[in-house]
Amino acid sequence: MSFVIHLSSRSIGRFINAFIFLTLLVLSLAGSNVSGQGVGSSRGLPGSGGIHTIQGKVYDPSGKPIQTQLRITLESPNTSTLSAATDADGAFLFRSLGAGEYRLTVYGGKEYENALEYPSIYREASPGGRIVSLTIQMRLKPSLDPRFASVSSDAMNAYKKGMEAAGSGDTKKAIEQLSKAVSAQENFGPALAELGVQYLKSGQLDRAAASLEAAVKLAPEEFYPQLNHGIALLNQKKFDQAEQHLRIALQKNSAAPTAHMYLGMALMNQKKLEEAQKEFETAISSNSPEVSIAHRYLGGIFWGQRDYKRAAEELETYLKLVPKAADAERTRQAITELRSKQ
Repeated sequence: MSFVIHLSSRSIGRFINAFIFLTLLVLSLAGSNVSGQGVGSSRGLPGSGGIHTIQGKVYDPSGKPIQTQLRITLESPNTSTLSAATDADGAFLFRSLGAGEYRLTVYGGKEYENALEYPSIYREASPGGRIVSLTIQMRLKPSLDPRFASVSSDAMNAYKKGMEAAGSGDTKKAIEQLSKAVSAQENFGPALAELGVQYLKSGQLDRAAASLEAAVKLAPEEFYPQLNHGIALLNQKKFDQAEQHLRIALQKNSAAPTAHMYLGMALMNQKKLEEAQKEFETAISSNSPEVSIAHRYLGGIFWGQRDYKRAAEELETYLKLVPKAADAERTRQAITELRSKQ
């Protein structure tokens, strides 16, 4: 069934933020649908009495869930090291964790570079425990990646330093080193792609778009540069161009929930609300926490349709997945208003 949707600009402005991006990747709005939870799970930290969870999904360089089982460790100054492994869908899960700072390492084996993340669980988490979701993209080892075959040693050294800084969250240093890599090596695709991501994280939208455009021209067949270029254009409010790149990204990986979510945002801002609804619904069908914000957008769409019950349900799901969202209180007020209209 299709709907003719009438959603006012006031409703969009009040209940929907058009630009909520994480780190990528990698907005660190990351996460996954964890299936087969017996694999890659932890029953808890000895003596911690923790109630929190760190979960995630690991992707290969093409943007598809990793098929190879990879070992993962989770370390904290106050606990012993926990170990897990990715399941058949690239997912992993650590349960019963205490609050604190963690270091998560995905060991890439012979094929991939090791990947590092530094998730935090705050003590003021809501009752029932906090869920921290991660999306992790693996990279081929340079010796196996043809894109690095002709890269100079100076460019490679700067690239490695830039990636290390990016992994530790030092965006400023990452930009400095990746810029050096690009200066030392003309048409250094991987460095341009990561530089674009770091610019995006720092809010330098014009530079992000320029770097990612260059990366896309060098490797139009790659998923992540297309996706991130689409996100950068979306941030710049170039919605029609963002739509084009996000559709290309979905041609490379039609199952990517984040690509469907961002395409929904681009369509919504062009008032293509019926198409946007379909993209958001496709995104949430993955049950991936990384696209939890899509529930909030759907809540706004259903509100515009005067389907108050479904609008409230979507907003409640959003809060369940992101209980510490910056707009949590405003969303609760919206839910109360919606329930009063039923």
